Amino acid sequence: MLRRACSKSRRRPQVPADRAGFTLIELLVVMAIIAVLAALLLPAVQSAREAARRSQCLNNIKQIGLAAQNYMSSNRSYPPGWICSTPNCNAVAPSATTFFTNSGTGKFRLPDKSIVTMDPINWVVGPDYSWQQLLLPQMDQSTTSLNFSLPKGGAQNLNGPAFAMKISTYVCPSANVNGGGIGYCTYRGSPGSRPISLSGSGPPYYSNDGCFYMNSDVSDRTIKDGTTTTILFGESQFGFWGDSLSCCARVPYTVAVAGQAQPESQTRASLDWMGSPVNGTGSSFLEVTQGQQTANGAQFVVFGFGSAHAETVMFCMADGSSRGISKSVNPQILSALATRDSGERVSDGDF
Repeated sequence: MLRRACSKSRRRPQVPADRAGFTLIELLVVMAIIAVLAALLLPAVQSAREAARRSQCLNNIKQIGLAAQNYMSSNRSYPPGWICSTPNCNAVAPSATTFFTNSGTGKFRLPDKSIVTMDPINWVVGPDYSWQQLLLPQMDQSTTSLNFSLPKGGAQNLNGPAFAMKISTYVCPSANVNGGGIGYCTYRGSPGSRPISLSGSGPPYYSNDGCFYMNSDVSDRTIKDGTTTTILFGESQFGFWGDSLSCCARVPYTVAVAGQAQPESQTRASLDWMGSPVNGTGSSFLEVTQGQQTANGAQFVVFGFGSAHAETVMFCMADGSSRGISKSVNPQILSALATRDSGERVSDGDF
């Protein structure tokens, strides 16, 4: 009996008291669960990050608006869009001089929500002072040490190390621009909307019914449409704080104008618009240039107001408030907001 019991006990399988680890199937199941949770949480995390970036962008443009108000309290007007510094002034845009030619990369959102990539971006820089430089003391950026009594492109100013300074308040955190050797600025002033043709019959157009244009001296006293419904600054997808060519972005006029064949609303979008590269034919260009220098000058692309955000563009109004405006805003309302004394009936609940 004892032998039989011992024999039976030897045949009994030994079960370990403690398991040493997980089986392969258990590990695969856990990994699959983690992957599913990550896939579910990632869009929420990205959305939260973009919301934080939008909030910071809104705060940036509010700070710029506050700096403009402080400038006006000291000088009795907002800073000019740009100061003409040449005998032959061009009201469309500052003159263009190649202080710096560099390369960076950018991804820009178009009105149809597609993304265009520029790599590299080449540009020329205007020699005129603009509001971005004039507001530096009010932006607590006096360490740039610009000497406004000297030419902007001199060695003691932007040809020196100042132009390379990165001013975080001048750049939206969502902006898809990097790699440039000079500081970006993704905010522009509003020169208005109603186009005035230099030739009287066709482009290039400019506007001076907004708050920032050539040698402008606008104050809150001249804003007859109401400070709560007049744009001071807005987001743009590209620009540099040291470049007068990056000063402004005109909102297209959406009503037919005498002498013009059709309203601009049929030829360009209000937001996220970029002009096609065009060869420059003189010493003046509309906006930031793109492409290499050619025999006729530089290739440039015009940037309007726009943003890397999916649905909104941040604007600062003349009363100091800042707000996001939907990219689906009525173009006529946006055109009315860009002007300071055109008499359009727009309430702050319309946008």
